[in-house]
Amino acid sequence: MKQLRRHLLYLALLFSATQGFAQLGVDTSAVNFSQPRELEVGGIRVEGIVSLDANSLIARSGLLVGATITIPGDEISKAIQNLWKLRLFSNVAIQAERVTGNTVFLVIQLDELPRISKYSPGGMTKAEEEDIIEKIDIVRGTPYTDFVKKDIDTKIRDYFADKGFLNPSINIFVKPDTTKANWVVLYFDVNKGAKTKIADIFFYGNENISDSKLRAAMKETKIKSSFRPLHEDPENPREGINPVEVLSSLSIANIRSYISDRVQVRIFNSSRYMEDNLETDKRAVIALYNSKGYRDARIVGQKVYYVDDSNLRIDLQVDEGNQYYFRNITWRGNSKYTDARLDSILGIRPGDIYNQQLLQQKLEYDPVNGDVTSLYMDDGYLFFQLIPVEIAVVGDSIDIEVRIQEGAQATINQIIIKGNTKTNEHVVRRELRTLPGQKFSRSALIRSQSEIARLGYFDPEQIGINPVPNPADGTVDIEYTVVEKPSDQLELSAGYAGGPFGGVVLQAGIVFNNWSTSQMFKKGSWKP
Repeated sequence: MKQLRRHLLYLALLFSATQGFAQLGVDTSAVNFSQPRELEVGGIRVEGIVSLDANSLIARSGLLVGATITIPGDEISKAIQNLWKLRLFSNVAIQAERVTGNTVFLVIQLDELPRISKYSPGGMTKAEEEDIIEKIDIVRGTPYTDFVKKDIDTKIRDYFADKGFLNPSINIFVKPDTTKANWVVLYFDVNKGAKTKIADIFFYGNENISDSKLRAAMKETKIKSSFRPLHEDPENPREGINPVEVLSSLSIANIRSYISDRVQVRIFNSSRYMEDNLETDKRAVIALYNSKGYRDARIVGQKVYYVDDSNLRIDLQVDEGNQYYFRNITWRGNSKYTDARLDSILGIRPGDIYNQQLLQQKLEYDPVNGDVTSLYMDDGYLFFQLIPVEIAVVGDSIDIEVRIQEGAQATINQIIIKGNTKTNEHVVRRELRTLPGQKFSRSALIRSQSEIARLGYFDPEQIGINPVPNPADGTVDIEYTVVEKPSDQLELSAGYAGGPFGGVVLQAGIVFNNWSTSQMFKKGSWKP
């Protein structure tokens, strides 16, 4: 393969060199192209540039006057590649201008790309123009290429797609800048068109979960507001209405499903289409199926298309697979607690619908009804681990083995508090439910975090807990990180009082919510 590439490169250089010599009227008998010849570079000149420096380009090419090169050879090819890498030209060629004895004189022929002096958006609001200019981020002097044009087009389309306009008309063109040679003014006119909305979402292949329930699982991809009393499911069309059939099928669930399929009200939720949101919602649909025991459910087909100029329809083909149930759940590696105790915490019985999410919740974290991990970690087992494994699938039933590694109990060593630049440390420590010498407890950590947030002095979303285990001595250091938030207040008010002593009344007050008199004269300890 390498030999083939080398021969092809040789033929290309041979052809270009022969063409160059013939065009320039050079005596080609001075070069035998079947036998590459070493020649000394006697001189190099550059043609076709407008604003660039010739000496700089020669240096960037890698060719040197006085150097010995092989013609045909790799030196010329590499020089052309070096110049292309600059992305400043629409055409690059290097030819032998003349050959005198063992000396060759080269000419670098370039077509310099025009440079962008400024750009002028049109067809958008002032705010949209500012956003687009910031998004495309073109620097003055950037060479104008097809790549630049395509990149601008893509960024504009992405910007309006995020706002629900999926079919904008974009015209990008340039005009010469009359103030400077080979510079251009970039124009892009945009007609964003009508906002694209989702007219309908249909599911095919779903026999066990209705369209309305599947659509409800999609939190980001919603149908626009509509009222369609005569709407029919395209997968199950009705040829007529049978009163007996209608009356016999009346139920709260059926009435709710009927209304959900035909009446859509969107007040706060948008019905715009975004591809990333659809992918997220497809995973939510599969999660719903998994929670109902359909662990093999998948979406096997997708079709998104326009029903008119501004409305989309989404069709999703579902393969539900079989519904599965729990059979036997066994424990392995547990010595602290019996199987019966763990079974009671798990709360899953043979014959229950197989639900991976519920299993994971009951094993790892269930703040309402309790879980197996909390049972261990609240008793000091910081290094506790468990892994549920499917060990058998028999028909529609699944056996699970939960493999446990209990580890050793850990004792709290140090409590470290960071980030309290204003609040005294003891104010935080008195709220903690974790104390040195106690056994590690996950619920105590969570309670401590809540108590710190309840103080009101710190940003509750940035309160961090970082247990630092020391396996060598069986202890753990607990590091709490907090971020102070402004809690002081400056109050200003104004009023007017009548009468002989009346006039404008001004009042000012400062309220310190987190301040101690012991810190009054310590610079930096309080901020009014």
